[in-house]
Amino acid sequence: MGAARAETLAMRDRNAAFADLLYHTGMRRTEGAGLLTFEVPNSEFSSRLVRGRVPAGLSKGRPQRGRVMYLDRPTRESIEAYVTGAREVEVRFGQASGLYESDKAGLIVKGMSRAGGVPDKVLIESAGLNGWVRLDSLTMAQRRHLYALDADGQRRPLVTWLAHGGAPLAAASWNQVFKDASARTVGFRPASGLVPAALDDTSIQVHPHMLRHSFALYVFALAAQIEMHRRGTMTPGAFDSMVRQQNIWLRVQNLLGHRSMETTRSFYLAPVLALEWDWFLRAASDAPLALDDTLSEVAEMDDRVVDA
Repeated sequence: MGAARAETLAMRDRNAAFADLLYHTGMRRTEGAGLLTFEVPNSEFSSRLVRGRVPAGLSKGRPQRGRVMYLDRPTRESIEAYVTGAREVEVRFGQASGLYESDKAGLIVKGMSRAGGVPDKVLIESAGLNGWVRLDSLTMAQRRHLYALDADGQRRPLVTWLAHGGAPLAAASWNQVFKDASARTVGFRPASGLVPAALDDTSIQVHPHMLRHSFALYVFALAAQIEMHRRGTMTPGAFDSMVRQQNIWLRVQNLLGHRSMETTRSFYLAPVLALEWDWFLRAASDAPLALDDTLSEVAEMDDRVVDA
Protein backbone atom coordinates (compact mmCIF):
# COMPACT_ATOMS: atom_id res chain seq x y z
CA MET A 1 0.00 0.00 0.00
CA GLY A 2 1.51 3.29 -1.10
CA ALA A 3 4.84 1.74 -2.08
CA ALA A 4 6.79 2.80 -5.14
CA ARG A 5 5.93 0.69 -8.18
CA ALA A 6 9.40 -0.86 -8.39
CA GLU A 7 9.30 -1.88 -4.74
CA THR A 8 5.78 -3.21 -5.06
CA LEU A 9 6.62 -5.42 -8.03
CA ALA A 10 9.96 -6.69 -6.72
CA MET A 11 9.39 -7.15 -3.02
CA ARG A 12 5.64 -7.37 -2.36
CA ASP A 13 5.51 -11.18 -2.57
CA ARG A 14 8.63 -11.57 -0.43
CA ASN A 15 7.51 -9.20 2.32
CA ALA A 16 3.95 -10.55 2.45
CA ALA A 17 5.21 -14.14 2.58
CA PHE A 18 7.61 -13.35 5.44
CA ALA A 19 4.86 -11.61 7.42
CA ASP A 20 2.58 -14.61 6.83
CA LEU A 21 5.31 -16.94 8.08
CA LEU A 22 5.87 -15.07 11.36
CA TYR A 23 2.19 -14.55 12.09
CA HIS A 24 1.11 -18.12 11.36
CA THR A 25 4.05 -19.92 13.04
CA GLY A 26 5.08 -17.61 15.89
CA MET A 27 8.69 -17.72 14.73
CA ARG A 28 11.13 -15.06 15.84
CA ARG A 29 12.53 -12.71 13.20
CA THR A 30 15.92 -14.46 13.13
CA GLU A 31 14.34 -17.90 13.01
CA GLY A 32 12.26 -17.02 9.99
CA ALA A 33 15.05 -15.08 8.28
CA GLY A 34 17.47 -18.02 8.42
CA LEU A 35 15.22 -20.72 6.97
CA LEU A 36 16.51 -22.57 3.93
CA THR A 37 14.18 -23.14 0.99
CA PHE A 38 13.85 -26.87 1.70
CA GLU A 39 13.16 -26.23 5.40
CA VAL A 40 9.88 -24.52 4.51
CA PRO A 41 7.22 -27.28 4.73
CA ASN A 42 5.74 -28.03 1.32
CA SER A 43 2.82 -29.86 -0.27
CA GLU A 44 4.91 -32.89 -1.16
CA PHE A 45 3.85 -34.57 2.05
CA SER A 46 0.45 -33.04 2.79
CA SER A 47 -2.17 -30.91 1.07
CA ARG A 48 -3.39 -29.35 4.33
CA LEU A 49 -1.49 -28.45 7.51
CA VAL A 50 2.18 -29.37 7.08
CA ARG A 51 4.83 -29.91 9.73
CA GLY A 52 8.34 -28.52 9.79
CA ARG A 53 11.02 -27.60 12.29
CA VAL A 54 12.51 -24.40 13.61
CA PRO A 55 16.25 -25.23 13.61
CA ALA A 56 18.01 -25.04 16.94
CA GLY A 57 20.91 -23.01 15.55
CA LEU A 58 18.58 -20.07 14.92
CA SER A 59 16.62 -20.24 18.16
CA LYS A 60 17.08 -17.97 21.12
CA GLY A 61 19.18 -19.60 23.83
CA ARG A 62 20.51 -22.15 21.31
CA PRO A 63 18.62 -25.24 22.57
CA GLN A 64 20.11 -28.57 21.54
CA ARG A 65 17.08 -29.45 19.47
CA GLY A 66 14.75 -27.30 17.43
CA ARG A 67 11.00 -27.23 17.79
CA VAL A 68 8.07 -28.21 15.62
CA MET A 69 6.23 -25.64 13.51
CA TYR A 70 3.15 -25.96 11.33
CA LEU A 71 2.16 -24.16 8.15
CA ASP A 72 -1.37 -23.91 6.80
CA ARG A 73 -2.05 -24.03 3.08
CA PRO A 74 -2.45 -20.26 2.42
CA THR A 75 0.83 -19.46 4.19
CA ARG A 76 2.68 -22.22 2.40
CA GLU A 77 1.31 -21.10 -0.95
CA SER A 78 2.33 -17.51 -0.19
CA ILE A 79 5.93 -18.57 0.39
CA GLU A 80 5.97 -20.92 -2.59
CA ALA A 81 4.71 -18.12 -4.85
CA TYR A 82 7.63 -15.94 -3.77
CA VAL A 83 10.22 -18.70 -4.12
CA THR A 84 9.13 -19.64 -7.64
CA GLY A 85 8.49 -16.05 -8.74
CA ALA A 86 10.19 -12.94 -7.35
CA ARG A 87 12.99 -14.90 -5.67
CA GLU A 88 13.89 -16.64 -8.92
CA VAL A 89 14.39 -13.25 -10.56
CA GLU A 90 16.84 -12.24 -7.83
CA VAL A 91 18.72 -15.55 -8.15
CA ARG A 92 19.23 -14.88 -11.86
CA PHE A 93 20.59 -11.41 -11.03
CA GLY A 94 23.00 -12.94 -8.52
CA GLN A 95 24.21 -15.55 -10.98
CA ALA A 96 24.65 -13.03 -13.80
CA SER A 97 26.67 -10.68 -11.59
CA GLY A 98 28.96 -13.45 -10.33
CA LEU A 99 27.85 -12.77 -6.74
CA TYR A 100 27.61 -16.42 -5.76
CA GLU A 101 30.69 -17.72 -7.56
CA SER A 102 32.83 -15.05 -5.89
CA ASP A 103 31.73 -16.12 -2.40
CA LYS A 104 34.95 -17.62 -1.00
CA ALA A 105 33.11 -18.87 2.08
CA GLY A 106 30.60 -20.78 -0.04
CA LEU A 107 29.40 -24.16 1.23
CA ILE A 108 28.10 -26.52 -1.45
CA VAL A 109 25.23 -28.79 -0.42
CA LYS A 110 25.38 -32.11 -2.26
CA GLY A 111 22.60 -33.94 -0.45
CA MET A 112 19.92 -33.74 2.22
CA SER A 113 18.35 -36.32 4.53
CA ARG A 114 14.98 -36.34 6.26
CA ALA A 115 13.70 -37.75 9.51
CA GLY A 116 9.95 -38.30 9.65
CA GLY A 117 9.57 -36.33 6.43
CA VAL A 118 11.34 -33.27 7.89
CA PRO A 119 14.87 -32.24 6.76
CA ASP A 120 17.48 -32.88 9.45
CA LYS A 121 20.93 -33.11 7.80
CA VAL A 122 22.81 -31.83 4.75
CA LEU A 123 25.85 -33.22 2.98
CA ILE A 124 28.34 -30.39 2.51
CA GLU A 125 31.43 -30.31 0.33
CA SER A 126 33.80 -27.40 0.88
CA ALA A 127 37.31 -26.62 1.99
CA GLY A 128 36.25 -25.70 5.52
CA LEU A 129 33.34 -28.04 6.18
CA ASN A 130 32.83 -31.52 4.78
CA GLY A 131 30.43 -34.39 5.40
CA TRP A 132 26.98 -34.69 6.91
CA VAL A 133 26.00 -31.74 9.12
CA ARG A 134 22.90 -31.40 11.26
CA LEU A 135 20.71 -28.45 10.29
CA ASP A 136 20.34 -27.69 13.99
CA SER A 137 24.06 -26.95 14.21
CA LEU A 138 24.27 -24.51 11.29
CA THR A 139 24.60 -20.87 12.33
CA MET A 140 22.98 -17.93 10.57
CA ALA A 141 26.38 -16.98 9.13
CA GLN A 142 26.88 -20.45 7.65
CA ARG A 143 23.38 -20.55 6.22
CA ARG A 144 24.00 -17.35 4.27
CA HIS A 145 26.81 -19.15 2.42
CA LEU A 146 24.97 -22.38 1.56
CA TYR A 147 24.49 -23.15 -2.14
CA ALA A 148 23.14 -25.90 -4.34
CA LEU A 149 24.40 -26.42 -7.89
CA ASP A 150 22.02 -26.18 -10.84
CA ALA A 151 22.17 -28.29 -14.02
CA ASP A 152 24.87 -25.99 -15.40
CA GLY A 153 27.00 -26.24 -12.27
CA GLN A 154 26.19 -22.70 -11.17
CA ARG A 155 25.64 -21.88 -7.52
CA ARG A 156 22.13 -21.16 -6.26
CA PRO A 157 21.61 -19.77 -2.72
CA LEU A 158 19.61 -21.93 -0.33
CA VAL A 159 18.59 -19.26 2.17
CA THR A 160 14.97 -18.38 1.45
CA TRP A 161 14.86 -14.58 1.65
CA LEU A 162 16.94 -12.56 -0.81
CA ALA A 163 17.56 -8.83 -1.17
CA HIS A 164 17.44 -7.01 -4.49
CA GLY A 165 20.34 -8.33 -6.54
CA GLY A 166 20.22 -11.82 -5.03
CA ALA A 167 22.24 -11.48 -1.82
CA PRO A 168 20.78 -13.11 1.32
CA LEU A 169 18.71 -10.59 3.25
CA ALA A 170 20.10 -9.88 6.72
CA ALA A 171 17.71 -10.59 9.58
CA ALA A 172 18.02 -7.02 10.86
CA SER A 173 16.89 -5.68 7.48
CA TRP A 174 13.35 -6.84 8.21
CA ASN A 175 13.06 -4.15 10.88
CA GLN A 176 13.38 -1.47 8.21
CA VAL A 177 10.94 -3.28 5.91
CA PHE A 178 8.31 -3.21 8.64
CA LYS A 179 9.18 0.37 9.60
CA ASP A 180 8.69 1.55 6.02
CA ALA A 181 5.40 -0.31 5.72
CA SER A 182 4.16 1.17 9.01
CA ALA A 183 5.04 4.68 7.80
CA ARG A 184 2.82 4.17 4.76
CA THR A 185 -0.23 3.58 6.97
CA VAL A 186 -0.20 7.07 8.51
CA GLY A 187 -3.50 8.77 7.81
CA PHE A 188 -5.08 5.75 6.18
CA ARG A 189 -8.06 3.71 7.36
CA PRO A 190 -8.94 0.66 5.21
CA ALA A 191 -12.42 0.37 3.72
CA SER A 192 -14.83 -1.80 5.70
CA GLY A 193 -17.95 -3.19 4.09
CA LEU A 194 -19.86 -0.39 2.40
CA VAL A 195 -17.83 2.32 4.13
CA PRO A 196 -15.17 3.78 1.79
CA ALA A 197 -11.57 4.19 2.81
CA ALA A 198 -11.02 7.36 4.81
CA LEU A 199 -8.15 9.43 6.08
CA ASP A 200 -7.62 9.91 9.80
CA ASP A 201 -4.76 10.64 12.16
CA THR A 202 -4.01 7.03 13.12
CA SER A 203 -1.04 4.92 12.11
CA ILE A 204 -0.06 1.29 12.53
CA GLN A 205 3.36 0.70 14.06
CA VAL A 206 4.42 -2.90 13.54
CA HIS A 207 7.77 -4.61 13.96
CA PRO A 208 8.47 -8.31 13.24
CA HIS A 209 8.35 -9.53 16.84
CA MET A 210 4.82 -8.18 17.26
CA LEU A 211 3.63 -10.90 14.88
CA ARG A 212 4.93 -13.49 17.35
CA HIS A 213 2.80 -11.91 20.07
CA SER A 214 -0.17 -11.88 17.68
CA PHE A 215 0.35 -15.58 17.01
CA ALA A 216 0.33 -16.30 20.74
CA LEU A 217 -2.96 -14.46 21.22
CA TYR A 218 -4.52 -16.14 18.18
CA VAL A 219 -3.48 -19.65 19.28
CA PHE A 220 -4.76 -19.01 22.79
CA ALA A 221 -8.16 -17.91 21.50
CA LEU A 222 -8.35 -20.84 19.09
CA ALA A 223 -7.29 -23.38 21.71
CA ALA A 224 -9.86 -22.01 24.14
CA GLN A 225 -12.60 -22.40 21.57
CA ILE A 226 -11.55 -25.94 20.66
CA GLU A 227 -11.60 -26.96 24.32
CA MET A 228 -15.00 -25.41 24.79
CA HIS A 229 -16.53 -27.15 21.79
CA ARG A 230 -14.88 -30.45 22.64
CA ARG A 231 -16.71 -30.43 25.97
CA GLY A 232 -20.01 -29.58 24.29
CA THR A 233 -21.20 -27.23 27.00
CA MET A 234 -19.14 -25.36 29.51
CA THR A 235 -19.94 -23.02 32.34
CA PRO A 236 -17.75 -20.00 33.04
CA GLY A 237 -16.53 -21.81 36.15
CA ALA A 238 -15.47 -24.89 34.18
CA PHE A 239 -13.75 -22.71 31.60
CA ASP A 240 -11.93 -20.82 34.33
CA SER A 241 -10.79 -24.11 35.87
CA MET A 242 -9.57 -25.41 32.53
CA VAL A 243 -7.45 -22.33 31.96
CA ARG A 244 -6.03 -22.27 35.46
CA GLN A 245 -4.94 -25.89 35.07
CA GLN A 246 -2.60 -24.46 32.41
CA ASN A 247 -3.66 -26.72 29.53
CA ILE A 248 -3.95 -23.81 27.12
CA TRP A 249 -0.85 -22.01 28.40
CA LEU A 250 1.19 -25.18 27.76
CA ARG A 251 0.03 -25.43 24.15
CA VAL A 252 1.07 -21.87 23.38
CA GLN A 253 4.35 -22.26 25.27
CA ASN A 254 5.33 -25.32 23.21
CA LEU A 255 4.59 -23.63 19.89
CA LEU A 256 6.57 -20.53 20.86
CA GLY A 257 9.50 -22.56 22.17
CA HIS A 258 9.59 -20.88 25.58
CA ARG A 259 11.47 -22.64 28.36
CA SER A 260 9.33 -20.99 31.00
CA MET A 261 5.54 -20.93 31.00
CA GLU A 262 5.75 -17.70 32.98
CA THR A 263 7.31 -16.00 29.95
CA THR A 264 4.32 -17.06 27.86
CA ARG A 265 1.83 -15.87 30.45
CA SER A 266 3.43 -12.60 31.52
CA PHE A 267 4.93 -11.24 28.32
CA TYR A 268 3.03 -12.78 25.41
CA LEU A 269 -0.44 -13.27 26.82
CA ALA A 270 -0.55 -10.51 29.41
CA PRO A 271 -3.75 -9.02 27.90
CA VAL A 272 -5.48 -12.38 28.35
CA LEU A 273 -4.66 -12.42 32.05
CA ALA A 274 -6.69 -9.23 32.48
CA LEU A 275 -9.86 -10.69 30.93
CA GLU A 276 -12.79 -12.12 32.80
CA TRP A 277 -13.09 -15.75 31.72
CA ASP A 278 -16.88 -15.64 31.54
CA TRP A 279 -16.58 -12.78 29.04
CA PHE A 280 -14.04 -14.74 27.01
CA LEU A 281 -16.35 -17.75 27.02
CA ARG A 282 -19.23 -15.68 25.65
CA ALA A 283 -17.04 -13.98 23.05
CA ALA A 284 -15.72 -17.33 21.82
CA SER A 285 -19.07 -19.09 21.67
CA ASP A 286 -19.53 -18.64 17.91
CA ALA A 287 -16.27 -20.29 16.86
CA PRO A 288 -14.75 -20.52 14.38
CA LEU A 289 -16.42 -17.68 12.45
CA ALA A 290 -16.21 -15.22 15.32
CA LEU A 291 -12.52 -15.71 16.12
CA ASP A 292 -11.40 -12.46 14.49
CA ASP A 293 -14.26 -10.65 16.22
CA THR A 294 -13.12 -12.10 19.53
CA LEU A 295 -9.59 -10.82 18.99
CA SER A 296 -10.94 -7.40 18.03
CA GLU A 297 -12.87 -7.26 21.29
CA VAL A 298 -9.70 -8.12 23.18
CA ALA A 299 -8.05 -5.14 21.46
CA GLU A 300 -10.87 -2.84 22.55
CA MET A 301 -10.44 -3.92 26.18
CA ASP A 302 -6.64 -3.71 26.40
CA ASP A 303 -4.45 -1.03 24.81
CA ARG A 304 -1.54 -3.48 24.60
CA VAL A 305 -3.37 -5.11 21.69
CA VAL A 306 -3.68 -3.14 18.44
CA ASP A 307 -6.38 -4.14 15.95
CA ALA A 308 -4.86 -3.10 12.62
